[in-house]
Amino acid sequence: MKLRLSLFLVCTAYIQLLFSVNYTVTNTNDAGVGSLREAMANAISNPGTDNVIFNIPGAAPHTITLTSALPALAGINAEATNIAGFTQPANGYTGPGAKIIINGNNLMEDGIVIESNDCLLYGLDIRNFSKNGVNKGSGVYILGQSSSNKIQNITVRNCFVSSNERHGIFMSNALNTEILNNFIGVDSAGLVDRGNGEYGIYNIRSDNSDIERNLVSGNGESGIMISSSDGVTIVSNKIGTNHDASAAIGNDEYGIIVTSSSDGTAIGNTNSGKGNIISGNNGDGVIISNFSTNTSIINNYIGVDSTGSFAISNADNGVRVSNFSEDTYIDANVISGNGLSGIRAQNDASNILIFGNVIGTNPTATFAIGNGGSGILVNSIASDFQIGDDLVTARGNIISGNDGDGISVTPYSDDLILGNKIIKGNKIGTDYTETLDLGNGWNGISLRGRSGFTIGGVDDAENVIVNNVNNGIEFGSYCSFYNVYGNYIGTNSTTTADMGNGGSGIFFTSNGTSVDSNHIGNSDGTGINYIAFNSEHGIYMEDVTTEHNAIRRNSIYNNGMKGIELNNESNEDYPFPRFTNVTSTLIEGKANPGDSVELFYNHSGNNFSQGETYIGTAITDVNGDWSYIGVVTDSCNIIATATSTENNTSEFSPVMVDAELFVSDTIICLGDSVILDAVTDASNLDYAWIIEGNIDSILGTDSTITVFPRGSGIYTLLPIQVSFCTLNEIEIEVIDLEELDWLNDTTICQDSTIQLGNMISGANYSWSTGENTPFIEVSEPGDYTLTIQQSGCEASRSFSIDTTNCDTILIIPTTPTDQDHFLFVPNAIALGASVNNTLRLISSGIEEIAFSLYNRRGEKVWFAQNIGQVWDPVKQNQNYNQTLTYYISGSFLNGEVIEQSGTIQVLK
Repeated sequence: MKLRLSLFLVCTAYIQLLFSVNYTVTNTNDAGVGSLREAMANAISNPGTDNVIFNIPGAAPHTITLTSALPALAGINAEATNIAGFTQPANGYTGPGAKIIINGNNLMEDGIVIESNDCLLYGLDIRNFSKNGVNKGSGVYILGQSSSNKIQNITVRNCFVSSNERHGIFMSNALNTEILNNFIGVDSAGLVDRGNGEYGIYNIRSDNSDIERNLVSGNGESGIMISSSDGVTIVSNKIGTNHDASAAIGNDEYGIIVTSSSDGTAIGNTNSGKGNIISGNNGDGVIISNFSTNTSIINNYIGVDSTGSFAISNADNGVRVSNFSEDTYIDANVISGNGLSGIRAQNDASNILIFGNVIGTNPTATFAIGNGGSGILVNSIASDFQIGDDLVTARGNIISGNDGDGISVTPYSDDLILGNKIIKGNKIGTDYTETLDLGNGWNGISLRGRSGFTIGGVDDAENVIVNNVNNGIEFGSYCSFYNVYGNYIGTNSTTTADMGNGGSGIFFTSNGTSVDSNHIGNSDGTGINYIAFNSEHGIYMEDVTTEHNAIRRNSIYNNGMKGIELNNESNEDYPFPRFTNVTSTLIEGKANPGDSVELFYNHSGNNFSQGETYIGTAITDVNGDWSYIGVVTDSCNIIATATSTENNTSEFSPVMVDAELFVSDTIICLGDSVILDAVTDASNLDYAWIIEGNIDSILGTDSTITVFPRGSGIYTLLPIQVSFCTLNEIEIEVIDLEELDWLNDTTICQDSTIQLGNMISGANYSWSTGENTPFIEVSEPGDYTLTIQQSGCEASRSFSIDTTNCDTILIIPTTPTDQDHFLFVPNAIALGASVNNTLRLISSGIEEIAFSLYNRRGEKVWFAQNIGQVWDPVKQNQNYNQTLTYYISGSFLNGEVIEQSGTIQVLK
């Protein structure tokens, strides 16, 4: 087909020559009769269509070495001037290059300058023109007068443009230019780097250009630059490789750059063979930048060879959309093997549609050719995204085998990604058939920022997110208002395949920022996520700033750890519901008022609570009671979550599965052991014993274990596989008499009594005095012993009682004759005694008083301003056997002023 097309083009060109004036080049001289310079000058001066043709004697190729600039194709008479190098007879030449070489010989000029309409360059090799400042040195220079007076209908075809110090082909203010089937920046065989110093093709303010079937490689800056231009078509080119796209001859910067408000650039299209191969470049394969709009990138191979079987990496991203560019459509490309990400969107790029691409594998997605970063990276306040489409259109992407995340959304700080944001219909970590392990090197999808993406959907929009090295989906800093609906995370669409991600199915990590108001599944059941076979948790929330995240109506099963794990008070550590009654037609329980309780059957093959099959939903009343009425087919395997009115969802409740225990509720003494024995004749069962519903702390995994309880509690047996259930809990009461409120050795006031003893229901008492009552009254100093016996447990304690003189401090005015004015303060308080067991101020004739009492730490424990106030150390929970300091200030009615301090002893 290519041969027929080439013959057609050649024949067409010959027909054009038959109906125009021909000027023939007959030698390789720089000037004079028969020279190229003379032929061009004649054609430029003659009106109408003129052709410069070649008939130089001898074997081709023929090199014309210049000593000065050739005349520009300028002026109205120069319109429709054709320089047709293909007309030179071969005379035996069979080489791949042009038969006419125009050697600039390092002239500081441009090679062929075109400033008139309808001109054609065909079959020339243009090389070695050098810079003169910044205005000279391009191989072909096409220049219109202005943006309102553009040069039109210029064609450069089958030319070789290389080794020029500036651009290969430069066009400015042109319209309807064709750049067809040229080698730009390489040798004539397309194997060796002969790059132009700057761009291979520079298209500025030139609309409707057609750049097709060119090899553009090895150039000092980018392969193709499109700037401030509309309607440019770039199809069927090889950009950054050798002629058959089997090896790199990279352009030093980008493969293609579209910039400066260019509109409607088409890079490849849907027709067969119209895609470009854009590989081996030292920057991005394609970059869309600086307010460019309506760019389509379709059906290209970016980062791989012509077969898509191995990488010819672009050093940076495969495709990058940046700097306020809008309406970019990326469809049906193979974008693999690039040094950074496959596709990157950043810096306020918006309305980007990414459909039907293969990102990180070969074209059929049978093996990985990973990009070095993420498959797709979105960051820095980009907006309006859709990555993949529904399954009906089959426009989802394969995003697999990449070294980083499959999809990474990482705006800076807490920047908000605006607009519509959808990730749906993609296969992330596997192939088209959902059977191969092509996991990405980190997370399937990694999310940061207040972005609000919808991941999946409710109508054939689900993603398959499997086999990834870390988590299926990871929510990070500032993630809010995301919806995750209808995805397969750790399993494929059959829901039975074990294709688990290496971490958790969904992982929430906040790094101290707020991660809130996200929805995993929805309450009407139209967006069920299947979260299964992941190595760690089904859903894991990491810390306290993760809250108000609703987990509704999902199928979570066969994950290696818990179905839902709330760590470090995440989701406000919301409590799971409790069961109070289960029958074949009724489930009842308790939760917080207003909770939505979702019931599931747990059939996972491990001892962790996971909800595989949804049963129904119940709403709690004002008392926290809830009930579900319906057929209950497996009462042994019922679990539940509770979701608050603020959308905090709990963990799953402990597994509602019982087994017959051959031990009853029991009472033991502290330090004794208990054998927990269950179903001893069913050796094929696995068990997990827990206490007080704490499924994070497993006491043992055998049907029979020995425990040494340190306190009373309820012990539960959770069989992992069981076909019956009767009783699953026993209560063990631990008697710890050593922890009783025993009286310490103490001192009391002389002539007072104290009560000794302890009161325990059902206990027996024995005193060293011979009494058998819980309490005795003691007034004499000495040693006393009490022995208590209860439920076979015994404890004994001895304590010593001493007495002391509890005199009072007499404070009187300095005038001793006035005895009607006095103040008494005790120097000691004996707790439990019949007298002096509180501090009471007694006085006469006091007009004002301020009494402050401090403990040994300097803390004020009492303050009084009135005579008769009482301080009771027992009611104030003050320590016994301590010394307190008091301060008094005041005045008597007789005018005397008192100020005094001292100490008071508290005894027991």
